[in-house]
Amino acid sequence: MSHITTWVPHALARGLGRKQLGKKAILVLLEEGGVDIGRATQSISAKQADAGVAAALDVPLGSALLSVNRVVFDSEERPVLWLQGLYRPDRYEYEMDLSRVGDIDAKVWVANHRSSPAAGRD
Repeated sequence: MSHITTWVPHALARGLGRKQLGKKAILVLLEEGGVDIGRATQSISAKQADAGVAAALDVPLGSALLSVNRVVFDSEERPVLWLQGLYRPDRYEYEMDLSRVGDIDAKVWVANHRSSPAAGRD
């Protein structure tokens, strides 16, 4: 369904091994290591599957994938994690709930994000 690549600064990655990452989410491990997670930015686009990703996701070379890129910052605005998720669009969807907020003259849409495997899709 997905191919996830994550980068963490070397100074924060020390001590993070396969055993730890197999048991806990990387953000939990970073927080347990003293990182005060602040905020994240995220973008969604399309990307074609290269040979390695195509094989891992069992899709033809060059297939269109959803690409989610996220940068996580600590409370002092230092980047502490970069993640790229490549998703098969036939098995994953990104959904947002939108709410209208503000005064009558300045109403805007505010998003509440939800993402999940595409229900009932094979």
